[in-house]
Amino acid sequence: GAVFTPQLLQLSGVGPRPHLEKLRVNVVSDLPVGENFTDRLVQPLAILSPVEIPVTVGFTVAVVPKDSVVIEGVGGGHIAEELGIASVAMVKPKLRTAVLRPLIKTAFELLPKRLNQFFNNMIQPVALQTDTHSRGSVMARGTRVSELPRVTVNYFADSRDWQSAQQRLDALIQLVNTDALANYTRKKRGKGEEFIHNPQLEKFVRESAPEMIPALRCFFKTPGNEDLTLLTVPCLPVTSDPQQGKDKFIRNYIVSSYHYFGTA
Repeated sequence: GAVFTPQLLQLSGVGPRPHLEKLRVNVVSDLPVGENFTDRLVQPLAILSPVEIPVTVGFTVAVVPKDSVVIEGVGGGHIAEELGIASVAMVKPKLRTAVLRPLIKTAFELLPKRLNQFFNNMIQPVALQTDTHSRGSVMARGTRVSELPRVTVNYFADSRDWQSAQQRLDALIQLVNTDALANYTRKKRGKGEEFIHNPQLEKFVRESAPEMIPALRCFFKTPGNEDLTLLTVPCLPVTSDPQQGKDKFIRNYIVSSYHYFGTA
């Protein structure tokens, strides 16, 4: 809607005159169609469920009015798998290419049933941005409808959006650290207890989708993982500089909400 509607209007002669004239489209109405494009970014953080959970979509689980943070809960069924494929959120943005999505889909299809269930038994609280300030644009590239428009988002052009992302991640971390979710996020380790580790999962990821290793490293028994007792997907960073680690996490795993686009 917010991507292709501006394109159709522009090709019909409704849009910014300079752009329409550049495309050699007859100007019917000179209007700022396609300007002020916004996208509400989502900060996801999945946590394991010790039992199979029913399909849950779009339930509001927390609201922080002072920070304009809304956290919704999704999970159950094959939602984790479907969202992972659609968003490609378990790899860095620069690696989210059109080629990677079918590879991740194939990877899920090839997963043994037990591992597939392991992934899909997740509760996924996602923190939505409710007050996007950065603005971009959607502009037709040519006069053919089949030619995808040029989308310029300008994420974090307004510093308030970066501050919002930090606040939303803090809200998620605070949520997953509550006592109520202790059985979902942590595996206590003491005498005779082992850190949660799935050798089959580690082998599969390393061989089939190495780009996903950073997002899943807290499930692997490797050097440097000794202090990773909080299990989430993507794995939260452990660093001597907590703020630097969180900022890197945001840059690596924040995703577009897709269905919350808006344009003038």
